[in-house]
Amino acid sequence: MNRPAVFQIDAFGGIFFHGITPNQCWNGFACPLFTFEEALRLVALNNASDYCGHLAYDTEKDAFLFKHDQEGDEAPEVYPATLVDGKKYYGVGAFSWCWRDVSNDDQAQFSASLITELSEMKRLGMNVPDKAISLATNEAVVEDHSNMSVSDAADLLIQLAGIQ
Repeated sequence: MNRPAVFQIDAFGGIFFHGITPNQCWNGFACPLFTFEEALRLVALNNASDYCGHLAYDTEKDAFLFKHDQEGDEAPEVYPATLVDGKKYYGVGAFSWCWRDVSNDDQAQFSASLITELSEMKRLGMNVPDKAISLATNEAVVEDHSNMSVSDAADLLIQLAGIQ
């Protein structure tokens, strides 16, 4: 049974990624599934980093492709869409990257609550900058605001996103 989960990976230390877990493991590591939007956020972070490859979305394949930064014609890793309860998810890095399910961590839980609050605010038509979502997934920022209520912290992150 799939459940909402929060993940981290050492390549992007201090960043939470939100998705679902099918409770599968590969070599002891989590195998997350992400929404298209969360997978795109992962693309941006990966491609802006010194991580060992390039991640891109292929519209024809409806899949995310990861090409290692190596010489040669090695085929990319392909992470196609998976339907779960009628919604598409992408297992970017599942069964090949060292993801950790950190859902039980207090900061990860607060981050999940912030993401839920900010997403609902956005759904209701409020101006929620993408930067506010990014702040809500940053472990240090989340820790700094975890003594607040979720709604107050979400409001403050929106304000901070407008300043930065």
